[in-house]
Amino acid sequence: MTDPDDEAIRDAVEKMLKAAKEKALDEATDSWIDGNGQGHHETPSDETKQRIDEEMESLRKRFEDVLTPHPDDFDSVIGTTKRVEGALGVFAASKDLDENSDRIGGDADFGLIDTAKGEIQNDWDGRLRNELVDNYLTPLYPNIIATQGSLARYLRQHAEIMQMIYVRRRRDAKKIAEDAVAAFEAINDSKGSDLKILLSVISGLIGLGAAVAGPFASGVAGPLAIGLSSAAWSAGNVIGGNFIPDDKKDVPLGADTVHGVVDNVYKALDESDKTMQDEEDEVLTSLQNVEQVVYPLVMGSNAELDKGNDLVPMRPEILDVSDPEELRDGITVYGGSDDDRGGRGSYTGDDPPDDWDGAVFDPPGENGSVMLTGRLGVRRP
Repeated sequence: MTDPDDEAIRDAVEKMLKAAKEKALDEATDSWIDGNGQGHHETPSDETKQRIDEEMESLRKRFEDVLTPHPDDFDSVIGTTKRVEGALGVFAASKDLDENSDRIGGDADFGLIDTAKGEIQNDWDGRLRNELVDNYLTPLYPNIIATQGSLARYLRQHAEIMQMIYVRRRRDAKKIAEDAVAAFEAINDSKGSDLKILLSVISGLIGLGAAVAGPFASGVAGPLAIGLSSAAWSAGNVIGGNFIPDDKKDVPLGADTVHGVVDNVYKALDESDKTMQDEEDEVLTSLQNVEQVVYPLVMGSNAELDKGNDLVPMRPEILDVSDPEELRDGITVYGGSDDDRGGRGSYTGDDPPDDWDGAVFDPPGENGSVMLTGRLGVRRP
């Protein structure tokens, strides 16, 4: 649950409004002493009371604006990206990532990619092996998968920073309301205009600007994983750093009249909102910078995708092969018989391998499909 929650902020606001209204009614009460030394009090008119109530309601609504967006609204995005990040694995958050860096975490089942790659390398030859091993499986794991996980981490961290921005705003609002009570009570005590409060409304989150700008401000040179790793290192310093900076700014809150204090409360909230908007802009700019790098990689033309990139492996050309003869070059072929139905112990090729033990094949594929069985059974109808 976010601290402070809605109830805590509203309670602080109601206490502030109570103090403000009491002081406003006092100011509106006309008191005087006549020539006979007799004291008189004239209570505020109904019109004046209504005006005060309307001013208090407007101030209440201004604080309600602070409650949205709610920081907890980001929990779903953070949770989803964290699960993706954990499943795919990531590269270490570092300014010095290189192509030899290890993948951290990730589902153990992805190790089966290495197992499959090893079996293909040992048992297969030719175009089928080259396209699957060199162009698809090798770049896929761990580099592409861990780069995708690192991108999920990048999104998760920025969602967490956005969440922190709104938490900071809520803390500012609660403190403004609490300290405004003292400001209202200080009126007529010869110190009202000297009362100030300390807020983090100017400095905001430490190092946010540099962190979210990161390596993507002017594009990415080299592998995307390196940029994401460096960005994660910078963002982690913000998320794990001091929430409220030490160089908080004095925000004047006290005044000699109720109207003056109310104006200062509005100004303090506006200062806090301005910091929030500046921080939002920095985070959104960072996300846009990454989008400009990522979008062409995953939504580019077919020609670009066919080459493979940091997020998508090269599409094997064999997927478009309709003639099985094109797959036979350099491949030991099992299967086939006089009636073209295959069978146990059948073999076609120049020389059977020493370990040929007679494979059992599935029935021929339909519509010219290629059937792969055993150590590499290529069967054509």
